[in-house]
Amino acid sequence: MDLPSLDGGEIAVVDVRLNGVWTRFFTGIVEQRSAKVAPINRSIQLIDELRKLDQTLATAITWSGSSYTDAVTDLLNGVGITNIGSIYDPGLTLGSNYDIVIGTEENVDQVMRELMEYGGTSIYVDQNGQVQVIDNPGMPTEAGALTYTEDPTYSDNEYGYYGVEEVVSGVEG
Repeated sequence: MDLPSLDGGEIAVVDVRLNGVWTRFFTGIVEQRSAKVAPINRSIQLIDELRKLDQTLATAITWSGSSYTDAVTDLLNGVGITNIGSIYDPGLTLGSNYDIVIGTEENVDQVMRELMEYGGTSIYVDQNGQVQVIDNPGMPTEAGALTYTEDPTYSDNEYGYYGVEEVVSGVEG
């Protein structure tokens, strides 16, 4: 694995080499970077677009007869996430009997978790930085695609965060 040697806030791409083949593993930004001297202990925290879910909306969203895919897109766009791939459609309609209003005081992360549970779906960012919503517990299976082995449903406050640590003998220059 090639670890990014970037400062916090910079765009990061992490490629992994398995059996001589390089594969894109992660696209996001470096949250923080720390290093200790002799031996070097580097800790790199990477974050993807889903980190933006942990905020409130600037403007309320109303769902009135909205499709599930439109509702997911509304939430993602509401927090500035626009690099959206495919969204699995479980065929649900939101607000068919009465309007559902997501107010500016509600945490989008919690609303998205409830929406994912309601639709039986999971959300993740693929290796190219695109947000994907899949049938849970299904995983991407198209030919040549990278299949993740970890469960794409995250524990509380884990959306979008990845950490890596590397211990190297010597001094960082």
